[in-house]
Amino acid sequence: MSDQLPRKRIEPLAPPPGQFDLVLGRARYRRHRRMSVITSVSAVFLAGIAGGLTLAGGVTGVQQTVSDFAEQAARGGDISDGSTSPDEPNNSASDKPGVDGQKGGATSAPAVANSPVPPTVTFNGRAVGPAGQPAAGLYIYPGLAGARGFVLAGRAVGVTADDGSYSIPCPNAPVLLAPWPINAEGKAKARVATWGATFVGGATAPSNAIDAPCTRSEKVVETVVTQGSAILGIADVPDACDDEALTMWVWLHGDRTSSIYVQRLHDGDAFRIGGLPAGQHTLGAHGNRTKVTVGGGDTFEQDVRFSCEEGGDGLPKPTASAPSLPAPTGTATELPTGETSTGTSTGTPDPNGPGSSPSSSATGSPAP
Repeated sequence: MSDQLPRKRIEPLAPPPGQFDLVLGRARYRRHRRMSVITSVSAVFLAGIAGGLTLAGGVTGVQQTVSDFAEQAARGGDISDGSTSPDEPNNSASDKPGVDGQKGGATSAPAVANSPVPPTVTFNGRAVGPAGQPAAGLYIYPGLAGARGFVLAGRAVGVTADDGSYSIPCPNAPVLLAPWPINAEGKAKARVATWGATFVGGATAPSNAIDAPCTRSEKVVETVVTQGSAILGIADVPDACDDEALTMWVWLHGDRTSSIYVQRLHDGDAFRIGGLPAGQHTLGAHGNRTKVTVGGGDTFEQDVRFSCEEGGDGLPKPTASAPSLPAPTGTATELPTGETSTGTSTGTPDPNGPGSSPSSSATGSPAP
């Protein structure tokens, strides 16, 4: 029947009165949507080429923009001219500021702040007496990390300050606080020492010493240092070698690697070695060795007879004066470079001790 109708252009119906703008807007929307689909397909094709070139560098701005186009096209959105309806916010990537505040391109990943450098692991300590008084001038000796018990690692790293405080890098080992230098001339210090050599944590025997409790905080660990014991005696030097200035040494707890040297002794010289921790120690005088057990802060009498045999003690000959010690680390007080005749601690207890009875196992006799 249509073949019998004359061929002429069919005029579209006029829009209802007052609806012309609405019909025109819908027509434009359909054209824009059709163009959006064509543009999205073209963009995806081009993105495949660009993505192959930049795949190693991650998702670039081009790839992100293409992904936005494809996503909006799938939802049926209008992306041909980047415009939005008045009722909808513009969330396109091109309108978002970049890292430096500029528009354009995809939003870059936020900058990652540098993580703060962790504080150094240290050990902060303070040496005090039984009444809480500061124990100043104690030499700080870290042990050897990984060793069983306490093994002296080297020279002192500092001395306790006037208030008994000190700070050293974490040794991961026990720490000994001693009133005299170890493996060096200690005659002057040993003569006046009263504070007993004590490990951080309060132990006096190497086998009971524990590792210093290091921390990244500023927590201070107090160590109570009690009164040490002392040995008094007279040097008995044979006439054959009386002209020499001989050296006596003390092996702490029988350990020859931790010794106190008492130098320049002649026949009839009196000596005093204070600050000794409770336990058995060995006195050596040119090959003659005597074991003495002390404790309780008492003073013991033990004369020492020297031998004239050269090198009988098996130890290297110490220097005439205390060796130069390295600068301390952390905030420990600077080490002294020479010996003095004054005491080294604040609030010093009585050198002669409380006068209590000595241990029944002592080899030496306590002073009356």
